[in-house]
Amino acid sequence: ILATETAAKPTRTMSDPFNALLTLEFGPQSGKMDYDDDSKVEKQCTNVEIRDFVAEAVFYNPYSASFNKWNYGFLFRHTGNNTQYRVVVSSLSKWYLYLWEDVSLGVMAEGNVPNLLTGKNDFNTMKFVARGDIGYLYINDVLISSMNLDRRSAPGDVCAGTGFFTGSELAGYSAGYEDFAVWSLSTSP
Repeated sequence: ILATETAAKPTRTMSDPFNALLTLEFGPQSGKMDYDDDSKVEKQCTNVEIRDFVAEAVFYNPYSASFNKWNYGFLFRHTGNNTQYRVVVSSLSKWYLYLWEDVSLGVMAEGNVPNLLTGKNDFNTMKFVARGDIGYLYINDVLISSMNLDRRSAPGDVCAGTGFFTGSELAGYSAGYEDFAVWSLSTSP
């Protein structure tokens, strides 16, 4: 990855397979998402309307997987309360891609995350790249999977989130995150 600076926003060029120019649109930001066991996703949104992007964050596990289940990830192409894709990793060392349009349309793709750290004081770096109809999920700098995104192509917000599944939030705990950033992705000239 080569880094260059522009007057307005930092950019960087990624090598193949993307051959793209990245422009920082949000962040980096750090914070926490408090659990309140309300069966709602806790999220931090960027307020950036974008279709093709790179989102990255370091997520801190709220507790060990042996204590209680947890999950975190990104909502993207988010245009309303329950209208978006959700890419989620869980304490069961699994990942899921969901499509929501007012209600869940189900799991579009799923798989294993063999390198996910699930201990109490562990953290994981999650990166998601959306380019056209293809998405790429990286965990701890390892490409985990590519996935089809052709069911929802409209631009929308990108959010970091947690508490995607019922029973995965224990009141009084929180999922911390660091360096949450979103870059727009466009083809190099």
